[in-house]
Amino acid sequence: LGVVGGTDGVICKMVSYNLQQTANLTASLTFRAFVDTAMLGFTPGAATVRYSGNGSNWYNYGTSTAYYNV
Repeated sequence: LGVVGGTDGVICKMVSYNLQQTANLTASLTFRAFVDTAMLGFTPGAATVRYSGNGSNWYNYGTSTAYYNV
Protein backbone atom coordinates (compact mmCIF):
# COMPACT_ATOMS: atom_id res chain seq x y z
CA LEU A 1 0.00 0.00 0.00
CA GLY A 2 1.12 3.56 -0.64
CA VAL A 3 0.12 7.10 -1.52
CA VAL A 4 0.43 8.69 -4.98
CA GLY A 5 -0.75 12.25 -5.50
CA GLY A 6 -2.57 12.21 -2.18
CA THR A 7 -4.51 9.04 -3.05
CA ASP A 8 -4.11 5.81 -1.05
CA GLY A 9 -3.87 2.61 -3.03
CA VAL A 10 -2.04 -0.54 -3.96
CA ILE A 11 1.33 -0.10 -5.64
CA CYS A 12 2.43 -2.88 -7.98
CA LYS A 13 5.51 -3.34 -10.10
CA MET A 14 4.87 -2.80 -13.79
CA VAL A 15 5.37 -5.82 -16.01
CA SER A 16 8.91 -5.51 -17.25
CA TYR A 17 9.70 -4.46 -20.77
CA ASN A 18 12.89 -4.16 -22.78
CA LEU A 19 13.26 -1.31 -25.25
CA GLN A 20 16.24 -1.93 -27.51
CA GLN A 21 17.39 0.87 -29.76
CA THR A 22 20.25 1.29 -32.19
CA ALA A 23 19.90 5.07 -32.50
CA ASN A 24 18.43 7.92 -30.50
CA LEU A 25 14.67 8.02 -30.72
CA THR A 26 12.51 11.10 -30.84
CA ALA A 27 9.85 12.18 -28.40
CA SER A 28 7.26 11.16 -30.99
CA LEU A 29 7.51 7.58 -29.68
CA THR A 30 4.98 7.42 -26.87
CA PHE A 31 4.04 4.95 -24.16
CA ARG A 32 0.53 4.35 -22.90
CA ALA A 33 -0.63 1.76 -20.40
CA PHE A 34 -3.83 -0.18 -21.01
CA VAL A 35 -6.12 -1.85 -18.50
CA ASP A 36 -7.95 -5.07 -19.33
CA THR A 37 -11.28 -4.04 -17.82
CA ALA A 38 -12.89 -7.41 -18.58
CA MET A 39 -10.24 -9.21 -16.55
CA LEU A 40 -10.28 -6.55 -13.83
CA GLY A 41 -14.06 -6.77 -13.54
CA PHE A 42 -14.71 -3.02 -13.57
CA THR A 43 -13.67 0.12 -15.41
CA PRO A 44 -11.46 2.26 -13.18
CA GLY A 45 -11.40 6.05 -13.34
CA ALA A 46 -8.50 7.59 -15.26
CA ALA A 47 -6.60 8.54 -12.10
CA THR A 48 -7.31 5.24 -10.34
CA VAL A 49 -4.55 3.39 -12.21
CA ARG A 50 -1.28 5.26 -12.69
CA TYR A 51 2.18 4.34 -13.92
CA SER A 52 5.63 5.80 -13.38
CA GLY A 53 9.09 5.21 -14.71
CA ASN A 54 10.92 6.87 -11.84
CA GLY A 55 8.52 6.70 -8.87
CA SER A 56 8.16 10.49 -8.80
CA ASN A 57 6.24 11.44 -11.94
CA TRP A 58 2.96 9.58 -12.30
CA TYR A 59 0.72 9.30 -15.38
CA ASN A 60 -2.91 8.23 -15.54
CA TYR A 61 -3.27 4.96 -17.42
CA GLY A 62 -5.17 6.57 -20.29
CA THR A 63 -2.52 9.25 -20.81
CA SER A 64 0.28 8.97 -23.35
CA THR A 65 3.78 10.15 -22.50
CA ALA A 66 7.14 10.18 -24.27
CA TYR A 67 9.00 6.87 -24.04
CA TYR A 68 11.84 8.32 -21.96
CA ASN A 69 9.44 9.17 -19.11
CA VAL A 70 8.80 5.50 -18.50
